[in-house]
Amino acid sequence: MVRVVLLAGLLACIAFPFYCMLVTSIRPKVAAFELVPRDVTLSAYGSVLEDLRSHIRNSFAVATTTVALTIAFGAAAAYAIARFRFPGKRAAARFFVLVYAFPAVLLVIPLFVLWARVGWVGKLPPLVLAYLAQTLPVAIYLFTNYFESQDESVEEAALLDGCSPLGVIWHITIPTSLPAVAAVGIFTFVVAWNEFLFAYSLLRGNSGADTLPVKLYQILQSAHFPWGELMAASIILILPVLVLMIAGQRYFEQGVVSGGK
Repeated sequence: MVRVVLLAGLLACIAFPFYCMLVTSIRPKVAAFELVPRDVTLSAYGSVLEDLRSHIRNSFAVATTTVALTIAFGAAAAYAIARFRFPGKRAAARFFVLVYAFPAVLLVIPLFVLWARVGWVGKLPPLVLAYLAQTLPVAIYLFTNYFESQDESVEEAALLDGCSPLGVIWHITIPTSLPAVAAVGIFTFVVAWNEFLFAYSLLRGNSGADTLPVKLYQILQSAHFPWGELMAASIILILPVLVLMIAGQRYFEQGVVSGGK
């Protein structure tokens, strides 16, 4: 009984801020401080979707592109580490994880200087490259451990039948590794969708390329900002991640457990 009460209290503490966000986004402006609104309106969502449509599209494009590239390059690199023999294989696998020994803030200034010199500041494709530097090490680590735990007999049979290594990865390894793909995909999407520091720094000077987190920060910096619209935009920012986590929870857990061994 005590455990149930403690879990219920913890759940209430976690859910209450989200409840406040939701209520603020749907209540009229004249009822700004009602915890249980008597009237409900979706005008804030209509205003947000109209004003932030391009920023939502930018975030979605960057996140999905990063997911696709991370899975493609991460699976190929991990397959080489897991299946081929070459000197320094283990050292190479551990080297990728060392990227996380350095805070992301240390990479912002060098990347900004580099992108500025080649004229890439304010563009979305370089932002994807910056995200790949953060997501590929984890993807390679998870994929490598997952591939090493899988039976190689089917892949060997396909190679003997004339299938190329890339064909084996695409037609056999990836379809039989859905938990690892789901774990990498969800992790990458969350990073790219929510990331603020690199987006704010590398997209300066081009407001049309701003992602949704950057736009929300700009709204917060204004002298007067509408709470309803701000909370509606925050709900929109959270919703894709929430849906993705709920839909892929089972695969995500399997991928993390198997790939983290």
